[in-house]
Amino acid sequence: MSHVSLERSKKRQMRIEKGPIMLKRCENKSSHARREK
Repeated sequence: MSHVSLERSKKRQMRIEKGPIMLKRCENKSSHARREK
């Protein structure tokens, strides 16, 4: 049981850390599309 919860917390941590990076990537893509139009 504890092992499973540990794995879940690890995945959640990774998602939280990657969140800002993904948001920045999305913002770059949207700004790129605007420039092309």
